This record gives sequence, structure tokens and C-alpha cells, in this order.
Amino acid sequence: MPLQVKIKRNLLLLSLVLTTLVYSQQIPDSLNTPLKRATLQTKEMSQKLNLTDIQIPVIDSLNLVYANEVEKEIISSNKSKISKYFKMKDLLNKKEAVLKQILTQVQFKIYEEMRSKAMNNVYKNAF
Repeated sequence: MPLQVKIKRNLLLLSLVLTTLVYSQQIPDSLNTPLKRATLQTKEMSQKLNLTDIQIPVIDSLNLVYANEVEKEIISSNKSKISKYFKMKDLLNKKEAVLKQILTQVQFKIYEEMRSKAMNNVYKNAF
């Protein structure tokens, strides 16, 4: 991955973490728990990635595990913003490593595009 892409990705990730921190107290009721966030994420992934009946419960479980981790390590944590940034980056990398084993190559490529669009939206709204 070229250096510029890595820098942009890291800046976008930092923006996501900072936006999460700023708005963590303002999370709408529809997304105020890890379970609700994981369920919404699974629904969106299922629709856009055309997940199979076998993949859906696996992805749902994975999303819940990581939503709980984000809640604990990012949203509810008293750690510094920079610590949260690196923790979020670590969590995303671990989740994506598992996703690569669950999704087909085509599905993972679509997932990467989804993630990129989401990060771009966060970036636009954060600055």
C-alpha cells in the first residue's frame, strides 16, 4: 500500500475515532447499544455483500464481538484520544483479518469499498 494511501487511511481512522468520541454521548437511541449497532451493520452488510444464509450468523456474531470491544475500549474508555485511535485501528485490523476468512474475495472487495465510503463521509463531516 503506498504511503499516501496509508496516511489518508490513518487520518480517516483518526477522524472516525474522534467523531465517535465527540458524538458518543449523542448516539441516537436506535444505535445506543453494541447489539443495535452490530445488528444494523449486519443488515447493511447482508444487503450490500449478498451474504449467504451461512455467512449471516457468523458475520452477526463477529459484528457483535467488535461492537462490544468498541464500546468498552473506545466509547466508554477514559483512555487518551491517541490511545483510542490506536486501539480502534487495532480492532479494525483484527476484524478485517477475520472477515477475509469469511467473505469471498468479491465480497471483501465490496466491503472495502463500503468502508472507504464510510470513512470518506466521516472525514467530510469531521472537518
